[in-house]
Amino acid sequence: MSHIVYAWELGAGYGHLAAFLPLAKALRAAGHEVTFVIKELTHAETLLGPEGFAYLQAPLWQLHLGGLTHPVNYAEILFTVGYLSTPGLFGLVKAWRAQLELLRPDLLIVDHGPTPLLASRGAAYKRITYASGFFSPPQMTPMPSIRPELTLTQTKLIETENFALSQINNVAHELKLPPLKTLCNLFDVDANLLSTFPELDHYPQRTTADYVGPAISLNVGACFDWPKTAGPKVFVYLRAGFAHTEAIIAALSVLPVRAVVHSPVLDPALIRKYNQPNLLLSNTPLQMDQASRDADIAICNAGIGTVSAMLLAGTPMLLVPPNQEQFLLANAVMRLGACIVVPNPGPQPDFQKWIMELILQPRYHEAAAAFQEKYRDFNQAQQLEQLVARCEQVLRS
Repeated sequence: MSHIVYAWELGAGYGHLAAFLPLAKALRAAGHEVTFVIKELTHAETLLGPEGFAYLQAPLWQLHLGGLTHPVNYAEILFTVGYLSTPGLFGLVKAWRAQLELLRPDLLIVDHGPTPLLASRGAAYKRITYASGFFSPPQMTPMPSIRPELTLTQTKLIETENFALSQINNVAHELKLPPLKTLCNLFDVDANLLSTFPELDHYPQRTTADYVGPAISLNVGACFDWPKTAGPKVFVYLRAGFAHTEAIIAALSVLPVRAVVHSPVLDPALIRKYNQPNLLLSNTPLQMDQASRDADIAICNAGIGTVSAMLLAGTPMLLVPPNQEQFLLANAVMRLGACIVVPNPGPQPDFQKWIMELILQPRYHEAAAAFQEKYRDFNQAQQLEQLVARCEQVLRS
């Protein structure tokens, strides 16, 4: 039996945990022990407790740095989480190294985790990245911009990469870790598995990749009953604290639809305010399998798991991306023709108009159905078998 450690450092919500959980269960069924080291404990007991998995709090950068502009590439994402300061980064890397040395993994599986990747360089155990395209940028120098709407020079991209690289190599020297020649060397691992489809890669510039299909927790969460009123079924999943949550609920409340809305930590006052027959509002995670199978359309923030589940079910979407990662994915779905993307920033959204357009216009449904047909042979059980085999192959190598 091998000890496998899953490391998640950056990102929010419970999507990361929910996405890895099916693979963790498959690895355990194959005889391996799995320990989670995770950024957020908010939903850890809900998702991992019933399954009996051990979990630990990941070392995190807690200082919020003012004055930073929106990141334009992966290097500038690193600047926001400790990579601007050699002393700060040194402490973060050292904490990850200490935790990993205590856990003594045979295999480290890294989700969105640049620092565990850095801390584990040169380690005796094997390493795999298993993440969406955004969390594992292309192996090129410089890495591409994540702001396609901006005109950025190669010089700008190289300058930011070189600064991040200097901080990383300062720490690597102090801790006697193998240095990086370029920033993309951070992702030199035994296997780099991209949990997405090529059409949904956040980096369309990527030339080669090991796409293994999306990580979707279809059966995690509660079953639910759709409202008994008439009308198309609309499934809504929005992140906690999303700015447009009430505006979307208000639009659904006056439209001839029946909607199920899930968002963590929904305000009880909001639930009471919109307590009406055509709406079901839930703080509790709901089963994505049921939602994607039944819904006529979906509304979400363009998280990779929800988007993949809906496209595999042939369900078009209204996408309201709150950040650059989700904006890039929303653009990819828009290129397929299977969604409407709400501009951010932009004018006050007309959610009633866009919801009805998505329901009534056949082209969105046809585009989503075309994606569903292309990947109709995608089978999650078979995918998990193949992923377990890949992990075991790396362990043996």
